[in-house]
Amino acid sequence: PADETCSYCGGWRLKPLGLGIDTIEKEIRRIAPKTTILRLDKDTVSTHKKARELVKTFYATPGAILIGTELACHYLTETVDNIIVTTIDSLLALPDFQIQEKALRTLLSLRAKAGKKFIVQTRNPEQHIFNYAIEANAEKMLREELESRKKYKFPPYTTLIKITLTGPEDIITAHAEEIVRYLDETEADIYPAHIAKVRGLHVLNILLRIDPQNWPDHVLADKLRSLPENYTVQVHPENIL
Repeated sequence: PADETCSYCGGWRLKPLGLGIDTIEKEIRRIAPKTTILRLDKDTVSTHKKARELVKTFYATPGAILIGTELACHYLTETVDNIIVTTIDSLLALPDFQIQEKALRTLLSLRAKAGKKFIVQTRNPEQHIFNYAIEANAEKMLREELESRKKYKFPPYTTLIKITLTGPEDIITAHAEEIVRYLDETEADIYPAHIAKVRGLHVLNILLRIDPQNWPDHVLADKLRSLPENYTVQVHPENIL
């Protein structure tokens, strides 16, 4: 919840931490030391060919366990007897308006591939998304999601434009406020990126909400083009993090 703060320092910029695939692999190897255990994530598989070969080995090895990130979903071509989804709470905690849709897509994809058991680990079983996944009811979720997006002014009811600034914190904070005044847009939010610091530099986002009927706006587009080259401008950004 947004009103939670750190009990130690009183800070509110909290980051959700999952178990991590390394911890999960270590625990499974402890529990099943004699079992063939394969791992598929971007750190262990560098090409599509290697990923396909790894999954082929998994299907050809009775009793094997495949541990993978979301990346593994794209390579599972056949049914798997038992599928367990862990730490999905970390995904659902991301402050992105599309996150429920993405999570449900992943859950439904894995549910369709589970031959016997499909288990989801969560601290929040009361969330509607899990019922939608169990019932395979994407239509109900879509209706609820559209109501929420309309209420909070997200696509398809607005056109989003994200401007990302990188640099010393005090400088980009001042620049962000100047940019908002320059663009003369009332629906503008300034906030730290999800990864707020990269190589010692701070990352700040400006999010504009534009009425779809008013976009393209050539005056605004010209102003966006005139921004410094080291500022990134995305129309219809893939995410707002």
